[in-house]
Amino acid sequence: MLAYKKFFSFFRILIHRAKARETANPRDLLAALLPRGIAVCPADSPNKGDPMISEEKIKIMTNLAMFEKHEGKKILPATRYFKSDYISSKLFRSFFSYTFSFLLCLILWGLYHMEYWLNNLELEKLNQAGIWIGAIYCAGLVVYLVISAYVYLRRYGNASRGVKVYLGKLKKLDKRYGGTSRPAKRTKGGRTS
Repeated sequence: MLAYKKFFSFFRILIHRAKARETANPRDLLAALLPRGIAVCPADSPNKGDPMISEEKIKIMTNLAMFEKHEGKKILPATRYFKSDYISSKLFRSFFSYTFSFLLCLILWGLYHMEYWLNNLELEKLNQAGIWIGAIYCAGLVVYLVISAYVYLRRYGNASRGVKVYLGKLKKLDKRYGGTSRPAKRTKGGRTS
């Protein structure tokens, strides 16, 4: 209840500040809503060292947030691994999904032709059917794994390019803030690309 009252009292103060300005200019409204110590300046402001929020910084941060929201779900899981680890883990998963699907289809096919197999039960025909089923399984598995490897290789490449774009945008934002957020010495360990 106390947090609820604090939120609405803060909101009332912000509305009061905006109404006190009595302006329709978005920059002035934004300045009225921001805390007292922060001001809004245009992108071409000569005072680049001031702790102000410029339009360009807001655009970059909004662009980064949208990029994280839409592309981050696709990119971030792929960048946690090296290329070979990512592809091999996905191929491993593809192997089991194909095997499971093939076994389900084989069971359905066997149930559909159950009467024929029970009426004509010959060891030679069963042996021949097993060889054909094994050959079909192996050929299908190879084709499926090749296609999966190609798809995941492309996904990893797209994710790597997306991370480079994202890091470029972060560097641009860091330069706008003066580059103070980067550590002086790079730490050892982990993947750094």
